[in-house]
Amino acid sequence: MNPGGFMVKDGTIVHAYETQEYQDYLAQMNDWYKKGFFNDDFYNDTDITTVRYDMANDLCSFVDYSAAGISDIYDMNPANTKMELMAIHYPKADGVEDIHVGYDSQLIKNVDTWAITTACDDYIDLLRMVNWLYSEEGQFIYNWGEEGVSYELDADGNPHWTDLIINNPDGLSYMFATYKYASGQATTFFPGVFDMEKGFYDPRPGQLEALTTLSELTDGEWIIDRGVAIPLELQTENASISTEISTYADGEILKFILGDRSMDTYDDFLSTVESMGLDRITEIQQQAYDTYMSKLDS
Repeated sequence: MNPGGFMVKDGTIVHAYETQEYQDYLAQMNDWYKKGFFNDDFYNDTDITTVRYDMANDLCSFVDYSAAGISDIYDMNPANTKMELMAIHYPKADGVEDIHVGYDSQLIKNVDTWAITTACDDYIDLLRMVNWLYSEEGQFIYNWGEEGVSYELDADGNPHWTDLIINNPDGLSYMFATYKYASGQATTFFPGVFDMEKGFYDPRPGQLEALTTLSELTDGEWIIDRGVAIPLELQTENASISTEISTYADGEILKFILGDRSMDTYDDFLSTVESMGLDRITEIQQQAYDTYMSKLDS
């Protein structure tokens, strides 16, 4: 299940709070907390840098969802030559074969989208260019730029940045050099298909392997497509209900994990969030999903 969020099962939108799996999850987290697997104040950990305080232990973990985070951790503790970092798969309950939700590694950037204004005189040519960016040739140039300028191919045909990128003579950082001579990293501002490995011109141990692990975390079967959007006229209502529920639920969920609230009272918790409008925002999500799917079908 997706902790605290929506999923889609066989076309039906479901919220995690209303599933038995979520109750099992909370019980498992409470068990692990009691066994000392988490920091006593894990709920105050705000970002990846908090892991530095755990480095005195023989084993620690952090949540980052990014192979790039491995570099951050090595940089925090450069003198520790014995440190080994790797990405791990989601833990599975007994009997679970596949994970259907969770972090879904996306090669296609679609946080930003293409749009063409009515003032564009050459929209056909522009659309052809956009279409070309998703071709094999377009993807390569989009990611790496021009051969002999921003990258060279090694004996195996794999691209590598030139000094123009990693030791730019004009003093440009690696990031801005890639912006200028190729498309840049995943923070660039137009959509395309990304080669994840291009960000690691000097990969740390475990980084390239982490890319593979992250791409295999989930089959994505229950993940709601990113194209699903709440109708404009319902966004205010949806946001208001969602905020009220999350404000209440976040505190109560922490109590369940810490053991300050018994799992025997979960039905009371569920009744409260339902009274706040959980069924209504589920209905709104279902409407948005059905609209999206009908557009795909047509």
